[in-house]
Amino acid sequence: MTFRDPFSAHGEELVRSRIGTGVTRSPFTWPQAAVYSENWRDAQTLIAKVDGVVAGRAVLELWTYPFAELANLEVMPACQRRGVGSRLVAEAVRRASDKGFLALHIQTDLDNRDSQSLHARHGFLPATQGEMLRMVRFLNYPALSHFLWEHPLALFQSRRGEEVDGSLWELSWTDPVSADTLSIGLSGGSCQFDSNEFGPAVKTFQIRAAEFHLQSSISGPAEVSKHQAFDLVVEVANTGSKKTEGACRLLLNPGFAAAAGTQGAVEFSVKPGASEKLTLPAQVLESFDDQLWKACSYPSVSVGVEFFVDDYIFWLSHQVKVEPRG
Repeated sequence: MTFRDPFSAHGEELVRSRIGTGVTRSPFTWPQAAVYSENWRDAQTLIAKVDGVVAGRAVLELWTYPFAELANLEVMPACQRRGVGSRLVAEAVRRASDKGFLALHIQTDLDNRDSQSLHARHGFLPATQGEMLRMVRFLNYPALSHFLWEHPLALFQSRRGEEVDGSLWELSWTDPVSADTLSIGLSGGSCQFDSNEFGPAVKTFQIRAAEFHLQSSISGPAEVSKHQAFDLVVEVANTGSKKTEGACRLLLNPGFAAAAGTQGAVEFSVKPGASEKLTLPAQVLESFDDQLWKACSYPSVSVGVEFFVDDYIFWLSHQVKVEPRG
């Protein structure tokens, strides 16, 4: 399992040790990308060679956390069926993981079976179907890894879900023996053409495992401006039979911070059958990079929340557009 940084290598013991220790009481801000390319992104061109000759290429777009994007993968016709595409995808997964990204997504045509097969072999899942097909590989989603470890027979399903800040696509895993389930809801459309310029986001997380039943969601404004404070609201519902205790904290991109006078994190306790809404105030800083935002394919930025609940760690994200002050 990958991890973002040395102090957040996720695991069961880490969850137990962090609750109540103060470690989760401050937000986490990802580092600023070291080098942006000429189009204002940190976009890396991957090249694969066969016998010293360029055989394929792809572009790995590392713009804002937690989602990286792999785009424009091409293999020379004479070099197809020789593992070139597989090498490019594997390298993209490695680089995105090393940079601390939590997920990697691609978009492909609905009838491109070769592309779908290639990415499926590397752990990508069909995530949203619209004008195109978006596929996602989770690089670091500890609760999902934990669930699949405990439920090796879990069956996967991808389907259209309910409306939450736009169309939602639900990825779910169900164990045929215990009927335990885990589901992740994504928004953001299938590509630039049907996303209303919003990038992908993980809006909901639900799990039912033994006595632990939890539903969670995130919401926030669609647009904000520099210096503006705004609220991220997460809802946690306990549908199980025992009290649920945990903590959550902001996951922020450069140019964002916890709102003045707040810690950017909160602990919670929810009784069976109850739910709780938690507000995490954030703000946009003067240092937010307008030029980077304007130049990108998805002119929205992710603000997220990381949860530490019982033996599970998971994250949700929300996309906002930062508008100039009028």
